[in-house]
Order: sequence, then C-alpha cells, then structure tokens
Amino acid sequence: MAEASPSGSSQSIVRLRPARAGDLPYLAQIHIDAHVEDPLHVQLMPGQFKHPYHAYVGKLLMFRKTYYSNPTARYIVAENEVGNPIGFAAWNVINSCPLAVRWKDEHKQVTRFPGVQGRLLKLEGDYWQYCVDRASDQAVYRDFIKAMEGNYKDLKEHIYCMALGVDPKWQRKGVGKQLLRWGKDLARQEGLPIALTSSPVGYSMYIKEGFSEYMITRSLNLDVPVLLWEPEEHKGDWLATDEEGKTTLKPLL
Repeated sequence: MAEASPSGSSQSIVRLRPARAGDLPYLAQIHIDAHVEDPLHVQLMPGQFKHPYHAYVGKLLMFRKTYYSNPTARYIVAENEVGNPIGFAAWNVINSCPLAVRWKDEHKQVTRFPGVQGRLLKLEGDYWQYCVDRASDQAVYRDFIKAMEGNYKDLKEHIYCMALGVDPKWQRKGVGKQLLRWGKDLARQEGLPIALTSSPVGYSMYIKEGFSEYMITRSLNLDVPVLLWEPEEHKGDWLATDEEGKTTLKPLL
C-alpha cells in the first residue's frame, strides 16, 4: 500500500506500522490538529485554544493509558518516507474472540505489569483532569460518554475504531483511507464487523468506504452518527435494511 507524499514525488510513500511508545506524543498532537475545528471536539475541549498545552497533555495521557493498559487495543501509524508519523488509527477488539486473545498475548511484550501500570496511569490522568486541565470540560465529556454507552450493546464480538487522525498537511491524500483499510483488511480476515462513532469531519469518508449508519445518538446538541462496516462475505449478518431504506442493527440472538 503506497501513497504519494504532499510533494507529489512518486519516490515518497506512506507506510503503515504498529505504533511504538515514542510515537504517542506525535499522535496526540496529530489528533488535536486534525480535529481542531470539529464541532464535537470543540465542545469537549472548549479551552483548547486558550490552553493548547493542556489539550495536548490530556490527549497524550489518554493515549498512554490505552497503549499500556488496554491489551486488546492497537495504534497503527502512517509514516512518511523519513519515518515521521503523519496519521494514525486506534483499534480495540471487543469481547473474547480469537483476535482479542492473540492481541492480549502480544501485549505482554509491551509491559510486564499492566495492572500496576494501568492504575498508575489512571491516577496520573485523574489528577491532570480534575486538578490541572483547563482545556477540557469534564462534565461535558462525562455526559458524552454516558450518551454513547448504549450504542454497541447489541453487538457481540467486533472491532471498534476508537480514533483516526491525519496531520492536516497530509489530509485529502488518501492517508485516512489507507489507515481505515488496514482495519477493514483485519476485519475480513477475522470475520468481524467494524463499529465507530463518527465525527462530522470523517463522516463522508466512512460512508464512501462502505460504512452504514444504523443509529444517531443525540449528544451535546449534535446528531452523532453510529456506523458499522460488514465484511463482504458477511453482509447482512449484523445489519438489516427495511423497505424504506432504513438500516438497523439486528437484535442479539
């Protein structure tokens, strides 16, 4: 999978690889820069322009906690020809499918004491959120998370796209699609659907890539679409479309 760089040079390509711990500061900044004008992001982080460093540290702490203490999560990095991160996608495998078991085993190479490290990272994050951070609105964030909680309750095993961001200088060059297609290839191999909550910024790309909207959650005075992608060989296993063209999630059996 190759992609031209912003310079347009055919010799410059985008490569995908698993994230390393040293990538996380870059990924945090990419996520902020990619969503700086996103209506959802603006409501969650109303102080990001006045306190940009607080926004950055809050995001970095969140990414570090996921990287070290969530054994079924993976960050995939898109890097340019000199190895600099220019985009990323964060994936999480939900429930105990074979993929989740494999990722849990692989995660043991990341940290020897995930429980202890997870508690320390949570303590660090909580202190930052409640005692220092002036960029985020924690009450708004909690309300948003609560509103989203029921979106996937009728899904069993699935892959959840937690986040996707591309450096603004590299946007509209196919990097986001390349990252998304990495997840779709994995989902095909495992026979699993991909679920995500879409921001307004990424919605059109997801629809073009074959995702279907099956729910809209009202939160923060915004309509937040909930989307699902089914592998081609499993079309209709999770989604149903009625005569009026409305798509819904099939009930659990």
